[in-house]
Amino acid sequence: MRLNKLKKVQKSIIIIAVLIDLFVVVWAYKNPIIGFEYNIYKSIPTTIWASLILTNFIGYFILLYESYSNKIDRRNYWICGLIIVIITRLIILNISFIRGYYAYEGDHISHMMSIQDFVNANKSIGGDYYIFSYVISFILLRILKLDIGFTNYISSIYSVFFIMSYYLVSKEIFNDKRMQVASLGLVGSTLLPIYGRTHFIRYEGRITPGGWSYLFMPFCIYLYLKQKNSKQISLPLIIILIIMPTFHPLTAAILLYIYTILNSHNKNNNTTSTIDYNIIFGGLVLAFWILSQGYLISIIPKMIVFLQSASNTGGILFLERALDSM
Repeated sequence: MRLNKLKKVQKSIIIIAVLIDLFVVVWAYKNPIIGFEYNIYKSIPTTIWASLILTNFIGYFILLYESYSNKIDRRNYWICGLIIVIITRLIILNISFIRGYYAYEGDHISHMMSIQDFVNANKSIGGDYYIFSYVISFILLRILKLDIGFTNYISSIYSVFFIMSYYLVSKEIFNDKRMQVASLGLVGSTLLPIYGRTHFIRYEGRITPGGWSYLFMPFCIYLYLKQKNSKQISLPLIIILIIMPTFHPLTAAILLYIYTILNSHNKNNNTTSTIDYNIIFGGLVLAFWILSQGYLISIIPKMIVFLQSASNTGGILFLERALDSM
């Protein structure tokens, strides 16, 4: 009897969260911009933000509750929590576009126009530095037969892909499904896209090939961990090593740095270091791309800044658990 009552409460909470998200979308659609707004976020009522925070908390609570439940292997309520978190995240990232804003400022418009040039002439006037980003956008626009305005939503697609990729990484790191779901909730429910001028407000809401490549990194780490755990040659990993420099060379360099850390702590072979030909191959591809594009001088200072930041702030400490799983 108590169990049935608990199920009804859970279902009611899930329905309420979905209705709140639906209400916010309808409000945004019914309240378009009518003139200049000094701050596009402050112009939205506090009740709307409170509603989104509430639904995000509900999704996170469901994920957290299910992660500590002994019945997580027998039921899939955590998927409902994940869906709520993703829907809320998509609304937060795209509420300005729903209200009628055409684009954000800065490089957002520049990259949008470069994608438009690529769609029209199969090339980018701005160069081929981010060719993979433009190709992916080109494929989405052509297959779905959408106009250039759809590129505003591509960043949020990468954001959702980031969450799911993080879940794949957690599956390679943790054997306990409860830990997998808990880590998924921690990443998926983080409200960094709005609050504070962080990388996420640039990368998850705006058109930035560099940001897209960062959001793509967890999937690349997953492929590497999976290849290490299975000890077999991974064709998807080889493909990733080839395309990442064309996605963004700095991200490719950071990814090889992470691969090197993971490989240097390989415990499956009871050694402190093993030769990884994937890293060597990826380094050769990256070197070829950098030399072919002619901006070796610009990437070295940025790489030095990243290494200093990582060592000072502990930005790569999340990988410690990954090292123990190898």
